[in-house]
Amino acid sequence: HNCSLSSLLFSWQYPSWTSSSDTVSVCQWKFNQGSRALQLELVEPSGWIHVPLTDNHKKPTRTFMIQIAVLANHQNGRDTHMRQIKIYTPVEESSIGKFPRCTTIDFMMYRSIR
Repeated sequence: HNCSLSSLLFSWQYPSWTSSSDTVSVCQWKFNQGSRALQLELVEPSGWIHVPLTDNHKKPTRTFMIQIAVLANHQNGRDTHMRQIKIYTPVEESSIGKFPRCTTIDFMMYRSIR
């Protein structure tokens, strides 16, 4: 099913096996919508690289699949090491505050655990 995504973060250290060109494709649920691809050009990346997945109105992307493709490596390396990838969803309001308060003695007896 579709999930809302707000951003991707990649952890890079700059040795010879770091990629220099990557694409991030985000596929929509309906096939006629196609996919949206972002191409990253990295020059000696180090640390966390932030890739926002929101549109111009700060609305998160709805998707069911993320594809990350390495197109080229630094120094013509033969493999790529992605240290870590983080996928963030938008912060949503918690439903805990929406529950009614316990006002009767019967409810108040069981509102906490000893």
